[in-house]
Amino acid sequence: MTFNKTTTYALMILTHMAKHPDMNVSATMLSKDLHIPLQYCRRILTDLTNKDLLRSIHGRKGGFVLVKPSKEIYISEIVEAFEGFTNVHRCIMGFENCPVEKGSHCVLHTSFDSARKQFISILKNTTLDNFILDDKLIS
Repeated sequence: MTFNKTTTYALMILTHMAKHPDMNVSATMLSKDLHIPLQYCRRILTDLTNKDLLRSIHGRKGGFVLVKPSKEIYISEIVEAFEGFTNVHRCIMGFENCPVEKGSHCVLHTSFDSARKQFISILKNTTLDNFILDDKLIS
């Protein structure tokens, strides 16, 4: 399972911000630090603000800050905000209409269903705090 580029960038932005919780960060600073194109970064910041994960502070010393502590922001919230769990529920074999819906199972259904549930559980139980505690996850 991989995330789309926007979700990955959002995770990078939020992790960076969680590492510096007392700073107001600007789109320009994030764009430079994380090597994200500025317009794309601005769009993601707007989306994060609209999804109530960030707060925008206007004015000369403005920028963006996390709405709540990193230990209260779950990775599942971020994934849900940008791509949802649609990809996670697709058939691993690539069938457009999963045979499961018709009462039968594809050869990998049972094994993958267990992995899918575990993956979703990990996302729902992992916070941004977990990411900043392990710098190897996202830099």
